[in-house]
Amino acid sequence: MRNILIIDDHKLIFGGLRAEMPGEYELYYAHDSKTAIELACKIRFFSAIVDISLGDENGFDLANELKQDIQIPEIFFLSMHKTPFYIQKALSDGFRGYFLKDDSLELLIEAICFPEKRGFWVSEEVENMLNDYETNEFSLYETLTAREQQIFRLLAEGIGYKEIAYKLNVSPKTVSVHRDNVMRKMKLSHQTELIKQAVKLRIITI
Repeated sequence: MRNILIIDDHKLIFGGLRAEMPGEYELYYAHDSKTAIELACKIRFFSAIVDISLGDENGFDLANELKQDIQIPEIFFLSMHKTPFYIQKALSDGFRGYFLKDDSLELLIEAICFPEKRGFWVSEEVENMLNDYETNEFSLYETLTAREQQIFRLLAEGIGYKEIAYKLNVSPKTVSVHRDNVMRKMKLSHQTELIKQAVKLRIITI
């Protein structure tokens, strides 16, 4: 029996995969990082499918822990984010594939069952986005820390300092410091430019 771990804060994908996977695969579900790590410490998994956005948590951080500390060999991302930066990061960091939630489950199931058939699994749509990736366009964004990237996204979504501080369990002053760092590193002068840059990078859509 090959055990597969699905980490997503919505259970719909898990239900779809469980209905379609061959009988020799056993699927387990976790809705957050804590549950995923607890399961992975008890059960040996053949592969994991990780959502990039897990509430306020970062799927990349979880995926790195599952890969490096727990040593799950095959880790794929399943995301709603059509963001070339995330796709490139998944490839550069040595993960096995990046799928969109509106992709066909058939390709994802093939990737889980036969991961060795490709070096990095993507759908045609994701491959086209990856081919369009321009390093210069994303280079400034890549200078941001993980926390700064998180605050950049939240600010671009129009969330205020106090609400961000509450979400991240930090002080509004800390949010302000991170915001200043984001503006400086991204060479932005006001909120409108920040939003435009977030749209250009496909961090948010309008």
